[in-house]
Amino acid sequence: MSRPDPDEFTPADWEQFVRAWQTSDSVGECAVRMRIRADRARAKAKSLRALGVPLRDFPTGRKLGVPHHFSLEVLGELRALAASLLPNKPKGREHGA
Repeated sequence: MSRPDPDEFTPADWEQFVRAWQTSDSVGECAVRMRIRADRARAKAKSLRALGVPLRDFPTGRKLGVPHHFSLEVLGELRALAASLLPNKPKGREHGA
């Protein structure tokens, strides 16, 4: 069930927003949890910060989309899994042939 107007937050909605923001791994995750657009989540966080609410900062800009908590070991396992699921190369196609 989506909210009729994301600008009409109740005090309980604001509390839920702060909890979602502080426990999410990204602005996008918070937005999904709150059922609002990411730009609206950023704007709400900015408004709260201006009022002195100490919300965490998320990096801005292009992201790789890989969760920061993935260790190199986990990434290695994911690479191996992905490679194992690739279709076999047809014969005669090796070395650019």
